[in-house]
Amino acid sequence: MVVRALKAGALNFLEKPCRDQQLWEAIQEALKWDALHRQHLTKRSKAIQRLRRLNPGEHAVLELLVEGKSNKAIAADLGLSVRTIEVRRAKLMKKMKAESLAELIRLILLADPNYGKSAAGGREPWDRDWVAEKPLVALQ
Repeated sequence: MVVRALKAGALNFLEKPCRDQQLWEAIQEALKWDALHRQHLTKRSKAIQRLRRLNPGEHAVLELLVEGKSNKAIAADLGLSVRTIEVRRAKLMKKMKAESLAELIRLILLADPNYGKSAAGGREPWDRDWVAEKPLVALQ
């Protein structure tokens, strides 16, 4: 039962009977984890919403930026001028509310750790907006 509960995502496992202090600490740990998890989900949700606002041209530039390509290389790959790439990059940075390339990459990975990899079933990576449910504490 312990292994099954932990595989299901339980944060802690308490055997009955347990001390009040032990139960209290497990509850506090679960509440702390839940607060951090909710904070993470809020940040992820905002990043996904921002990513969805990008148009197809901005997504094309973004995918190549994530690969580490320069504006000049992106322009060559897309058959566009460097100036067009600079404009699209500036617009996507503004839409994503990122002040640097590093911050942009962090937001993209927060929204979808698999961004830029081929999406299953023809869906875009940022369309997977699921949340894994996790039991906080399992009592036996």
